[in-house]
Amino acid sequence: MSIQKKQIYLIHSWAGILAGIGLLILSVTGSVLCFKEELEPIVYPELYAFEGAQPIQTYDVLYKEATAKYTDYFLLRIYPPTYSNETYKAYMFKKDNIEEEIHIYYTKAGWQQLPDRWLHVVEDLHIYLLMTRYTGMVFNFILSFSLVCVSITGFWIYRKSIYKILSFNSKFELKSLVNWHNNIGLLSLAFCSLMGTTALIITFPSAFSGPIKPSILQIEAINYNIDMMLAKSISYKSDSTERLNNITLLKDKIQFHYNTPTYKNGAIGEFTRVLLDTKTGEKIKLSGKSETELMKALNSCVSFHFGNFGGWTTKIIYSLSGIFVSILVISGGLLYFKRTKKISWNKKIDIEKPIVGSAKKRFIQVLKYWMVIYISFFSIGLLFGLFMGQPIKSGLYLTVLLLFPFILNLIFLVLFLLMYHIIRLIRRKKTTQFISAYSSLSLYFFTPTFVWYVIMYFLPNIHF
Repeated sequence: MSIQKKQIYLIHSWAGILAGIGLLILSVTGSVLCFKEELEPIVYPELYAFEGAQPIQTYDVLYKEATAKYTDYFLLRIYPPTYSNETYKAYMFKKDNIEEEIHIYYTKAGWQQLPDRWLHVVEDLHIYLLMTRYTGMVFNFILSFSLVCVSITGFWIYRKSIYKILSFNSKFELKSLVNWHNNIGLLSLAFCSLMGTTALIITFPSAFSGPIKPSILQIEAINYNIDMMLAKSISYKSDSTERLNNITLLKDKIQFHYNTPTYKNGAIGEFTRVLLDTKTGEKIKLSGKSETELMKALNSCVSFHFGNFGGWTTKIIYSLSGIFVSILVISGGLLYFKRTKKISWNKKIDIEKPIVGSAKKRFIQVLKYWMVIYISFFSIGLLFGLFMGQPIKSGLYLTVLLLFPFILNLIFLVLFLLMYHIIRLIRRKKTTQFISAYSSLSLYFFTPTFVWYVIMYFLPNIHF
């Protein structure tokens, strides 16, 4: 049993075509959002209008003034100032329609609504594709899954050309669309894998938990004692250098999110979240630094996805990589439509030597591939770690993130096989060779990945 190159090529083509427009939108908007921190003072000068003393208020006063002024909305999250000339920001959501939100900022005249300008539209387009929150998350999950499929199949199809391209020994013809697609694709392969995988992890909980339930939100205003809760949360965190990033107000719960002032180590789990009971002030959950290395690695997906570490260097790298992905999508689409006019899909394509032999022999062969993939991912993590000061930890965390598709793939495969075999039994049809081969390979790649996840779960705190 084997998976033929033609089948892999078809998966690569269709995954790219079906998700092409969405990936183009995400790559372009993502390149812009890399510089959100630099663009925000230009687009929203209202947030940075203070010279000298700011109107400092307690969080309880800020909350009461916001809910009193915008009575049709509930306040979900407050952001304290990051810079000396910045003011407080907050997100509020409509009580009878939680898909509708407003952004407000604090001035000497009190809370004011922040106008929706182009940067907000770009951000909304990137995160939700201008759809409702839940629908946007589902579509983004599908697009992320497609990007992972494109990355994996692209690597398999063109793996023999990687060394030539990376060493710049391959011939490049400026007018050749194939050259543009193949070279840019292999050069941006690591970035595509990183973006697809981290986006999968980010969108997975929202996509499969269903729309936000109003029961978990604090729709009606209550007498929060935010400042007292803030003092309690500080006593629970271990790192005194962390600053408050945001406060989230939920029903009967309040969460304080702390991180390092420079965000330098945000990508490797250097943050703390404290969840408290608003009635008793007791700690419900402490996450971040206190979690297992496995969970800290998974939590690091947000920082690895957005590149909010390493300053201008990572911003430029991420932005250029996003542009490369855009070129990749466009060239891939043009190639597909060009080739469909000339190629019959019934025509045989080079069939590579399949993985044959006993189950043990096939598993050993797959394990060799897995080790190559692991070492590649770890090496990429080491490079990221140069910007964070902790290369080993960065390398280990990145392997957890980039190997996640093997975990997710088996979960979906099991669900698919359950439905498939029910239909097969009803129609009395044999299992196709492709499904059998794919199931075996999925299990073989899953096994070492699962072992690595278990090791990371029980691994003591990494301090190097």
